[in-house]
Amino acid sequence: MSKNVWIFAEQRDGVIASSFYEMLCKVKELYGDGAEVSAVCFGGGNLPVGALKDSGVDRVYLADHEKLAEYNPLCYTQTLCSLIRAEKPDVVLVAASTIGSETAPGVAAKLRTGLAAHCTELELDEKGELRMIAPAFGGKLLGEYFIPRTLPVMASVKAGVFEKRELPSKDAQVVHVDTGFLNDLDSGLELVSRTETEVTELPIEKAERVVCVGLGISNPENLEKARELAALLKASLGYTRPMVDMGYMENENSMIGSSGKMIKPKLYIGFGVSGSTQHVCGMKDSGLIVNININEKADCFAVSNYKVVGDSGTLLTELLKQFN
Repeated sequence: MSKNVWIFAEQRDGVIASSFYEMLCKVKELYGDGAEVSAVCFGGGNLPVGALKDSGVDRVYLADHEKLAEYNPLCYTQTLCSLIRAEKPDVVLVAASTIGSETAPGVAAKLRTGLAAHCTELELDEKGELRMIAPAFGGKLLGEYFIPRTLPVMASVKAGVFEKRELPSKDAQVVHVDTGFLNDLDSGLELVSRTETEVTELPIEKAERVVCVGLGISNPENLEKARELAALLKASLGYTRPMVDMGYMENENSMIGSSGKMIKPKLYIGFGVSGSTQHVCGMKDSGLIVNININEKADCFAVSNYKVVGDSGTLLTELLKQFN
C-alpha cells in the first residue's frame, strides 16, 4: 500500500530551507514510487509556489495567511494539526530547526501520536515501517525509534545529515489550505520587531573547510588566532558545546554535535577538542580530519586522519606565521 508522506517546507522571504530538499531526497531514496510525497508550506503572501511545484513532490499544500507571515508557535501548530486531521497522512517529517523543534512536539501532543526528535537517520524495516534513529543519552548511544500504533508517524530531522540532489519535476498539484480559522485565533503573542543579522561567512553546515575550537584552546587570545586562521583558509569557524556553556561563544549557530550542527566538510581541523561522543557524531563524516590536542590519549584522535600532540595555542601561532 502506498504511503502518504508529508515534508514540512520551512521558508523565509520566499526561500525554502535546504533541509526540505534533504528530507525529500531521503524519502525518495527510501520509498521510491511507493509513496505519495507532499510538501507543506506556511507563509503570508510570499510563498515559493514555483520552487515547490518543481521540487519533485506530488502535491503542495499552501497555507497563506497574515498570521503565518512570521513564525508564531500557536498559529503554526494549530494550522498543521488542522491540516493533518483533515488529510490524515501516514508520515510527517519536520526539520529539527528552531521552528521545527518547537512546532513538531506541539503537533504530536495535540494529535496524541509519537515523535522521534532530532533524527540523524531514517530507514525502513522488513515490513516497510519507518525506523527513526537519533542520538540518545547525550549522544553516547544511537536509539532506534518506532511509532507502531498511532498515525501520523512523526520525526524531526537534523539538517545536513542527508545528501541533497536535484529531482525531476512532477509539476505538483497545488492545494490551497483554508486558513479562515486563524482570523479569530488569539495566539497571545505579538511580533515587536525583526532584526536581520549580517552573515559574514558560509554557514558551517555548507562549508568545505571548518576550523573547530574546544575548551583546550585555553584562552580568548587563542580563539582569536583560530578566527584568523579560519579566515585565511576561507573556512568557517565551529565550536563545541562547552565553548558556548563557558561564554566563549554567544550562540549555538555554529556549534557542532548532537545538539548542534551536523557537518561534512572536505577538511576539518580541531584545536583543543576533546572528542566527546556528542561532538564526534556531528563531524565524523568529514573528509580529512586533523586534530591538535595536548593530551596524547584524547578521544578526538580515534576519528582523526592526522593527529598532532601539542599545545593548540603554539600550533596556531606557528600556522599563522606560515601565512604571514
